[in-house]
Amino acid sequence: MFDASEEGTVFLDEVGELSPANQAKLLLAVESKIIRQIGSNESKQTNFRILAATNRNIDHMVIQEQFRDDLLQRLNTIRIGIPP
Repeated sequence: MFDASEEGTVFLDEVGELSPANQAKLLLAVESKIIRQIGSNESKQTNFRILAATNRNIDHMVIQEQFRDDLLQRLNTIRIGIPP
């Protein structure tokens, strides 16, 4: 997905539902901009933007240690809160 969005934007819906293992992988991709395609042994430098959304209270999830604080810091550049 990140490879296909080279110089573009990836929309991650329900980022609050990611497992801890996938949160770590996403954090690595966001920080380093290096990805590895499925089935490949080679890493590749990419350039992409991420737009993430969730309907969960992500701040509360961080406090409960259900979501990585460092990943939230990386994704939380511009926050748009929409009331229910």
